[in-house]
This record gives sequence, C-alpha cells and structure tokens, in this order.
Amino acid sequence: SRTVLRGHADSVFSVAFGPDSRRLASASGDGTGRLWDVETGEELQLLKGHYDAVNVVAFSPDGRSVATASQDGTARLWRVGFRKASAVLSAHEGSVVDIHFSADGRFLVTAGQDGATRLWEVGGGGMLMVLTGAKGRTNSAIFDPEGQRVASVSEDGSGRIWSVRERELLEVLWGHQS
Repeated sequence: SRTVLRGHADSVFSVAFGPDSRRLASASGDGTGRLWDVETGEELQLLKGHYDAVNVVAFSPDGRSVATASQDGTARLWRVGFRKASAVLSAHEGSVVDIHFSADGRFLVTAGQDGATRLWEVGGGGMLMVLTGAKGRTNSAIFDPEGQRVASVSEDGSGRIWSVRERELLEVLWGHQS
C-alpha cells in the first residue's frame, strides 16, 4: 500500500527526513511546513507562522528541531511537538532560499536572495556572521561534515568557502558561467 501525505494547499518545494527516517518534514507555497509520520501519512505538526511561501525545510541532527526558510525573508526554528516557532531569524532582505544545520546542531546557515550567506547560533545566540561578496542571489549554503567550514554558491558563478571558527573567507572558486 502507498502512503499519501495530504494537507498542503499549494506546491511542495522541499522535503527532509528526520534522522530516525520515521518522520518527514515538508515546505510549501501555502506558507506552511508540516511534519508527517512516514508510515501512516498522519500529519504530526503544522508549522504555521510565515507570511509567504516556505522554500526549504531541514531537520536538526538530533531530530528535535526543524528549520524553515521562507520568501517572507525569515527563517524559523520549530521544536518538534510545539505549536509556535521557538525563534525567528530575520536579517535577509528578500527570500531565504536555503537552510542547513551544522552536524552538531549548534549552528544554522542560510542563503538569501540578497546575496548574503548568514551564520546563526541555534541556542539563542542570534546571527554570528554575514558572509558577503557575491553578486546576485546566493543559491545554496552548507556546512562541511565537521562543521568547520561553510560553502556557498551564487548566481554570479562563484563559490566561496568560509572558516566558521575564524569567521573569514578562505577561498573564492570561479569556473561556472552562471
């Protein structure tokens, strides 16, 4: 038998498995994220609070939190099992297009339409660093497996690698045409 996850009122843009593979998070153009039981298809939690489409969703490594990134210019942190966002991360000008946790779950990285990559501390420390220099939208940003570096790629065809500890640019990579 197939499990169908029904509930979103618009396109689904992103999905992410929880670390136990029993839960799935989804992000939708309807402005919500949702958590699902993979086997039964039951909606476990509605992540409601964004004012525009939710572009991306990510689970924390321990599975206790979910992060969402939205066209409303914010990212939000949600504790699994709680109704309201535990934190609203707002600093991007324009859509937040990507979000990832570090492997230890202590940090988040966001990429924005404004060309910035931003490093956040999950435990209430707020924004730690703005990684700039790209021209045009930053399309993606991610931590290395050890959480020591952040890599980002931008519309201008560049890639950038940053040191998390030193909070400095290590290298700019060129080669893509766009």
